[in-house]
Amino acid sequence: DAGQLTILVENGKYLIVGRGSLNGGKTKVKIISSSKGLPKVIFESKEGGKLLSALGFTNKIKSGEVKLKVNFLNKDLSKYQGFINAKQFRVINAPKIVKSLSSLSFSGINSLFVGEGVGFEVGDAIFEKIGNKLKFQKIIINNQTLSIYLEGDYNLNSEIVNFTGSIVPFTTVSKFI
Repeated sequence: DAGQLTILVENGKYLIVGRGSLNGGKTKVKIISSSKGLPKVIFESKEGGKLLSALGFTNKIKSGEVKLKVNFLNKDLSKYQGFINAKQFRVINAPKIVKSLSSLSFSGINSLFVGEGVGFEVGDAIFEKIGNKLKFQKIIINNQTLSIYLEGDYNLNSEIVNFTGSIVPFTTVSKFI
């Protein structure tokens, strides 16, 4: 939306560093040229839901601290691979099984009644975009009561999700074991 950029160019290599507002969320960005001249982009925001929504990834994440790294794989920038790390975020409109298992704690019940979504402490995802699909090699998200592991495809055009994985209730005993 608004911000400032610093651009450095030397011997055909470039570095762009900036900070500003993206979809109303304060965001830092760094764009570095790779050895093939393709950009490597790193976004960081303490308002990760706004960042992921502005970039067209998802509008189902609310709040949270997010670091997103993207390495472009071709000259027209249509193929890329990346990594997302998120902390202290909420998922709105989560599947019913996730809501049910998350409500096993007092804070989980409270957040569902307030309408804030299901809270998670940490999440990581490794993905690749080819054509109209995002292929997730790994998604791991955890909170006090759940650990979720997923992998699969998301079709950007049809918005069809095809994931497999596991949801494990997390208690102090299972954490210890």
